[in-house]
Amino acid sequence: MPSASATASAEPTDGPAADGEQFTDEILTDLCVEKTRSYYSADVEFFPAEARIEARKVDPPWLVIVPSRTLGAESASVCTIGGTVSAPIFEANAAQTPPTDQEIQDAIDGVEHYTG
Repeated sequence: MPSASATASAEPTDGPAADGEQFTDEILTDLCVEKTRSYYSADVEFFPAEARIEARKVDPPWLVIVPSRTLGAESASVCTIGGTVSAPIFEANAAQTPPTDQEIQDAIDGVEHYTG
């Protein structure tokens, strides 16, 4: 499955789980949406087809950004995910305004702007 990001350089396949599953863009996107859904109002709409998945230079290895809209405003779910498919580990997760390119690069490099 190709990455949803135009700049992603790696396919999410690191760290096979005990059950043999590996992270995919779809799994990472679903995990981030599930983790952040309660941060939004009930009218939230997620756009998983527009998700951006980036391999990070630090652990956890995946940065996931899922665009959303709530209360008429653009927003995004942002997560850093590691672990395995059956036992994912979230270092950070947030519902926020869409991150800037610099914030995304900082998250890839390990300079966190997100708290969860």
